[in-house]
Amino acid sequence: MKQLRQRLTYANVMSTLAVFLVIGGGAAFAATQLPKNSVGSKQIKKNAVNSAKVKDHSLRASDFKEGQLPAGPKGEKGATGSKGETGAAGSAVAYAKVNANGTVDASLSKNITSANVSHSGTGEYCFHGLSFTPKNAVTTLLNFETGEISAGVAPNDIGSACTDSNVGARVETYDDSGAIADEAFMVIFN
Repeated sequence: MKQLRQRLTYANVMSTLAVFLVIGGGAAFAATQLPKNSVGSKQIKKNAVNSAKVKDHSLRASDFKEGQLPAGPKGEKGATGSKGETGAAGSAVAYAKVNANGTVDASLSKNITSANVSHSGTGEYCFHGLSFTPKNAVTTLLNFETGEISAGVAPNDIGSACTDSNVGARVETYDDSGAIADEAFMVIFN
């Protein structure tokens, strides 16, 4: 200890202190003078940034992964939209939903009533007394999974079941095995 005191002069102490200040001050200078945007995610240690170190309201929804943010309260119902324009009139002269027993559903029909349909035999439906001359008929079974249907509009090709002279069209319906059967159907005449 005596030897240390002999070497401890004012000049030795000041020079050692100066070295420590330069080294320590240089590090402090470097930490306060970093260029803008010079620190990135590679330089930040894992879990170094936590909730306490993030300024409130500084993050946006885009800063989070999908599903991380809870949904907010349900908003109010929006205003009712305006009514669309009425579409062009269809080209059908007449149409009808014909039940399996030959009656017509008036709520789904135009220019055809039950009086215009004869259920002349199993699976045979004759259209007569029509206020128009049918040129074309489109038919669809209402039981879409089974059955078959055929339609004719030419009076000369009506068949034996429709014998009236004023018959304008005939529809035949079949079950899924191909046997003639009573089936409900839609018919559209052009």
